[in-house]
Amino acid sequence: MKQKLFFLLRVSLALVFIVSGAMKLMEPYQNFLAVVYKYKILSGWTAKAFAGAIPWVELILGVFLLKGLWTRFSLSVLWLLNCSFIAALGSALWRKLPITECGCFGDKASLPLDKVLILDIGLWFVFAALFFFLKHAKWLSIDGYFDKK
Repeated sequence: MKQKLFFLLRVSLALVFIVSGAMKLMEPYQNFLAVVYKYKILSGWTAKAFAGAIPWVELILGVFLLKGLWTRFSLSVLWLLNCSFIAALGSALWRKLPITECGCFGDKASLPLDKVLILDIGLWFVFAALFFFLKHAKWLSIDGYFDKK
C-alpha cells in the first residue's frame, strides 16, 4: 500500500514539473524572462540564464523523476527549485509587487501568487514525504530495478 501511495506521489510531482517546463518551452523565451524580471530578484545575465535554464531543468528532471531515474538527485534539485519558488513568491507578496501571473506554467495557465504559494508549500511536503520514504518512492522505477541487483 505504501509503495503505491509513494509511486502516485512521485508520478504526480513529476507531472507537475514536466507540464510546467513544457508549457514554458512552448512559448517564446522572452515571456518567461519578463516574468522573472517582475520579481525583482534577478537581473541581467542571471535572469536570462535562469529563464533559459529553468524550463529545461523542470522538464528533464521531471522526466527522470517520472521514470525513477536518479531519483534522489532529481528530488534534491527540484526541491531546491521549489524552495526558491516559495522564497520568490513570499518575497513578491511581502513587497506587494504588482505581479498578476506567477509564470509557473507559462502564459497559458496563470494563478494568483497567494494560491501558487499555497500550492508550492503543499509540494514542499510531498518532497519531504518522498525523501523520508525514498525506498517506497522507488517502486516501479529504474533506480528500484537496479537497487535489487
